[in-house]
Amino acid sequence: MLSGSAYSANWDIKPSITLREIYSDNIALEDEQKNDDWVTDISPRVLITADGNRLDLQFDYSLQNLIYSNDSDRNNSNHRLNTSLKTELVENLLFFDANARVSQQLVDIREGLSTDRISGSQNAEDVYGYSLSPYFTPKLGDYLTAEIRYTYDYVDSEDDNNINSFSDDSEGDHFSVKLENGPELANLFWNVNYDSREVDYGDGDRTDTERLRVTAGYWLTRHWALELISNDENNEFVGDRGDNDPDDSYYGAGFRWRPSETFTLSLAYNDRTDPRPDEDDSFASGTLEWNPTPRTDLKAEFGNRFFGETYDFSFSHRMRRSSWQLSYSEDIGDFRQSFLDFGTTGSLVCPLGVTDFQQCRIFDQNQPPGIGEQVIGSRDQLPSITNDTYISKTLRASWSIKGGRNIITFNVSRERREFIGDNEEEKDLDINVSWSYKLAPRSLSVISLRHGQEEFEEGEEYDDYTASWTLSTLVGAKSKLALQLYHATRDAGSRFNNYDENRATLSFQHDF
Repeated sequence: MLSGSAYSANWDIKPSITLREIYSDNIALEDEQKNDDWVTDISPRVLITADGNRLDLQFDYSLQNLIYSNDSDRNNSNHRLNTSLKTELVENLLFFDANARVSQQLVDIREGLSTDRISGSQNAEDVYGYSLSPYFTPKLGDYLTAEIRYTYDYVDSEDDNNINSFSDDSEGDHFSVKLENGPELANLFWNVNYDSREVDYGDGDRTDTERLRVTAGYWLTRHWALELISNDENNEFVGDRGDNDPDDSYYGAGFRWRPSETFTLSLAYNDRTDPRPDEDDSFASGTLEWNPTPRTDLKAEFGNRFFGETYDFSFSHRMRRSSWQLSYSEDIGDFRQSFLDFGTTGSLVCPLGVTDFQQCRIFDQNQPPGIGEQVIGSRDQLPSITNDTYISKTLRASWSIKGGRNIITFNVSRERREFIGDNEEEKDLDINVSWSYKLAPRSLSVISLRHGQEEFEEGEEYDDYTASWTLSTLVGAKSKLALQLYHATRDAGSRFNNYDENRATLSFQHDF
């Protein structure tokens, strides 16, 4: 079934190798007994891409080989895989998506670990995951459009250090249906969204979520419409399976106002059918979408779910020499889904000299920056490996400006995770400022400063500070040489290690 698409696609195979020699004066990230070490990093990589009318494939695999001069017990090889497949099996009807990932993730967010998994490496585990997702999009003339999708996924973490107190493997089943009216129904509009997810862990724990939302309305005039809403949500999470399940059911009515093609506002009043003692019997909800120009986009939403009032907001604006982004979101999540979704927005990898973030990709340790690319902004990390579900409330802001040979970027993120099973709470703060200066057409200097803060229950917290300077230059058409000086400091409470680390790294990257 895939053969026709495969043969018509444009295939590109890019092997490369990165060689790094690293000196660290505190390789274990200890407070008092500091041990320095020289580390050799040899990382071959192959990137395979295929781009066709009915096939989109990316296969990115690298093998990081770490050799420690003074402590050979730390020698290790890290497999890193990031692959995705999107294909159209039957034109405009049947599709198939697949993803697979292998990376090293934090065992305990309270302990130290460098982002490249070299210093403090014993606080990391290999995590494997993949997902398979067939779906089809039937249409009933101009009356109905639909997407019906099933996804199977699997996540496994290798607990080599026997640190986890829960199951390392889990598998999930996800079924979703999206139905919407077609253009033939000019004045009548409606949509149905159904989403069901079940996750089974190897130790017998299970998480179930199910949500059905139906919206229907009628345009009374060109600009005004009446709208009806029905929502039913049933959840059972690890650690919260009993009479007090976090369910939520309500119905509502309101209006929709669309004075122009670029502006839409919806407001509704809702009543819960069976509110719990700590829930509001009724609440207001609404959405706003505004696109005044192709370079400006604003979306906002407010409402109420089983965990209280909810707000979502996103704003982006691009100018010739600068770019702005601001967002706030509230939702439920867990480690495994964050891992499958690549989990995080943080640092961006951008072509040299750009200020439009839409030309950039999210930084991922499986995809190191290539020739002609630079890393800008902060890099958030996934929470500790856990089975627990959490409520995530996240604020992010980013700004980039370009002038002459300079690019200045500023990123800040603030996430609050409220774990449902054990009622614990974590707060992350990450602030990053970077300045890149093009010394010559083929040479670049990047200075980056970062402050990270983690807060836990009972007032426990720590602060991380890092500073780095990187000088890189292109050597020929396919090679890059770089020198980096790096300093990290952790200022922690009594439970955590305080440490300082200084590093010098010389790296060479070649594309074949």
